[in-house]
Amino acid sequence: MKCLVVFDLDGTLVEFKYDYMGVRVDCAEVLRRYGVNVNLAMPIHSVISYASRRSGRQDIERELQEIVERYDMKAAAEAGPADDNVRELLEMLRGAGIRIAVLTNSSRRSAEICLRRLSISELVDVLVTGSDVAHAKPSPEGLMKILEKTGTAREDAVLIGDNVFDAQCAASAGVDFIGVTTGINSSEGLRNAGARYVVPSLKEAIILVMREEDVH
Repeated sequence: MKCLVVFDLDGTLVEFKYDYMGVRVDCAEVLRRYGVNVNLAMPIHSVISYASRRSGRQDIERELQEIVERYDMKAAAEAGPADDNVRELLEMLRGAGIRIAVLTNSSRRSAEICLRRLSISELVDVLVTGSDVAHAKPSPEGLMKILEKTGTAREDAVLIGDNVFDAQCAASAGVDFIGVTTGINSSEGLRNAGARYVVPSLKEAIILVMREEDVH
């Protein structure tokens, strides 16, 4: 059985009503003002890193970070559980001796608010956020940091997420991945991104983890 389950947050543990279009529109206005051309289809944290390097100006990075933080905090304040039994499901893992980590591109402030709203903060052993890494998902940096912090071999961990960036992150780190269709990406999209297993709910993903022989 896996000894560590790493969860994405937005769309996996929480129903995160994030205004993806709004944050990109506001960021695009800042980029236009500074005359910086960036592919806004990239993860928003990658957009910020690229814009900062391209312009060589810290003020553009600060403005973009402030926009993202504003949208993060608004979504966190309205977040609810992706599954009504999310706490019970995590307690089931803990009861089986499995450690729990959360990996999210959201800021630490907003992630901590979400975990408190779901009353699951104390069940999470490690939290790594977009505030804690230089490169957000799909980079494997955050996932590798979790493996290092918990002393877990990659073959003993599994990542559960709803986004193609989660699938790509897991693949780059050499960690097994289970996709859930509770967020913005379809089953087909997750499979095309490399997910071997795709299930319709958080509960089914956790049941799959508990059945050791199925997640390899």
